[in-house]
Amino acid sequence: HDDERDLDESEWPGEVSVGILAMAARVEPPRGPAPPQDVTVANLMGIQRKNAFGPEYHSYDRMSVAGLAACTKRYSRVLSHYPLAAMINHSCVPNAARFYHADRKGEIMAVHACRTIQKDEEIVWSYVPVVSSWEDRVRQIERSHDFCCRCPRCRDEEGHRELSDELKKVAEDNNDDLQKVAKDNYDVATGMNRLFLDDHERARYKMERIESALAVANAQMRLSLRVSLYATYVDCFNRMLLAPDSERDMLAFILRLATQLHLAMHMVHPGSTEHLSLLHLCYDLVGAEHSLKQTDKSLSKVRFWTEQLKKGHVARYGRLGGNVESMRTLMKHTRGVVRDKDGWRKARWKFI
Repeated sequence: HDDERDLDESEWPGEVSVGILAMAARVEPPRGPAPPQDVTVANLMGIQRKNAFGPEYHSYDRMSVAGLAACTKRYSRVLSHYPLAAMINHSCVPNAARFYHADRKGEIMAVHACRTIQKDEEIVWSYVPVVSSWEDRVRQIERSHDFCCRCPRCRDEEGHRELSDELKKVAEDNNDDLQKVAKDNYDVATGMNRLFLDDHERARYKMERIESALAVANAQMRLSLRVSLYATYVDCFNRMLLAPDSERDMLAFILRLATQLHLAMHMVHPGSTEHLSLLHLCYDLVGAEHSLKQTDKSLSKVRFWTEQLKKGHVARYGRLGGNVESMRTLMKHTRGVVRDKDGWRKARWKFI
């Protein structure tokens, strides 16, 4: 990345600038032509922030606040430089994923193809979470890397902004109109019309509204927009998982939606941690169904999602996912790696 934006010194802590100046003072002058005289600490910090790698899921600000506290128990690293990896460009539909792996020489970054890469095709990964909306991805990339993404997915979603805005409105709706819906909802147990819906019912209604809105889009756009609504799906899944036992069709409804989201994640980024987390949910859902009533059909579902879970780990971790012991270790890890702060509801079904 040659074009790095100057950063205002107020954007980063003073101790970090002191550390960079100290490092700069110890660096021997390079041989050859003299470097430009107008290079400042802000230039160096801009290059650092745009090309260094730190703990997953944490912002540059949170990493820089940690600053010189690299020896704390929280992180095994604060910022690391991987020159070859820094040359990999961005796409919101990546074909590669990275992860960190400890070997005898220390910690290394491994980059693995998460889908088939054709000859002469560029290796790309995403600089931002692929599950963000188009507006959020554009904003994050412009703020952190100073360019506007024009990948096919961004162009397609930009061309469907009206539908995207409608979906965003539904996702952010507090369900004020549900009072009207609930007035016609007859409760057999009490013999009365209910004035309000329970939270899990509101979550289900929101999902039905989203799926209805998505129906007008073409197949590929539906998949892309579902991924952008990942956080909304997670929130609604968690709320629906708290439905009482009497609503036995709720788990089947969640699994049906989760399957659609799985197909969408498989198209956009099969090796993402969000996809692996979703596969864990699907696997646990069919496991719960099979434990209640063991049939050949329920067993086939367990086997299907077991295979999908294995394929997802291989897509992210490559040959590390092929070993039984390492696969068990990786699956324990990915159950906990969820960008949503709460993960899946633990209270009742023990989901992560």
